Amino acid sequence: MLEAGCNRKTTLISLGGGVVGDLTGFVAATFMRGINFVQIPTTLLSQVDSSIGGKVGVNFKNYKNIIGSFYQPKGVIIDTETLKTLDEREIINGLGEVFKYGLIMDYDFFLWLNDNLNSILKLENNYIMNIVKKSLNIKKIIVQKDEKESNIRKVLNFGHTIGHGIETLDDFNTFKHGEAVVLGMMLESLISTEMGLIDRKYYIEIIDSLSRLVSPVKFSAFEQKQIMNAIKHDKKNEKGKIVLVLPIGKGRVNIYNNVDEKLIEKSLKDGVVI
Repeated sequence: MLEAGCNRKTTLISLGGGVVGDLTGFVAATFMRGINFVQIPTTLLSQVDSSIGGKVGVNFKNYKNIIGSFYQPKGVIIDTETLKTLDEREIINGLGEVFKYGLIMDYDFFLWLNDNLNSILKLENNYIMNIVKKSLNIKKIIVQKDEKESNIRKVLNFGHTIGHGIETLDDFNTFKHGEAVVLGMMLESLISTEMGLIDRKYYIEIIDSLSRLVSPVKFSAFEQKQIMNAIKHDKKNEKGKIVLVLPIGKGRVNIYNNVDEKLIEKSLKDGVVI
């Protein structure tokens, strides 16, 4: 950037998915102690989640976004026509985050997603516009109350503590972020059931819905160990304790830092059961 003549008045433009946006934002946050950048997200995941909120960063030594900052873009430009260039797996990758919004804050939205999933996967315009607008509005409400994730913003991490561990498998080459989050939400819902926070009926409803996106996975002993190691080093942990966001009712979650590690290990070993 120095060789290109960039300076404090330079504006970076991020055109691409979540990784491109996170990297561009991190460079903007650190170059000359901060320059402007604009997000133009082109994937569903980046349009509904990563392009707003100000989290920027990069992975390092098999740890997810362990180096980064909170740094807001000067603007976000979304054109849902770019989604037509994506395959179905990439759309499902984004839908993992969309379903999360329903589970943490809006049960009616969660039900609507289930009812209209086929139309969404066909990228029918009215349905796509609805999920993008609804997702961004839910995230906006939360982030405006807690930009630096000191309190309520942590609920956006539902599925992410275990999900980030799953994502690290095979050096981030097995599961996409949204797929890992879906699997993480399944396992964290299992833990919630084991702790008596939700009943089995709601647990089955969650698993049935999320299984339409990603099939449950049984992890090998080696994979379980790797996932658990990543969880123990998760940046969301506090005072050496693993922090989990767990469902406590329909469209409701809460934050816990007292979950027995053996219960997490058991969920990874047993896998999702119905």
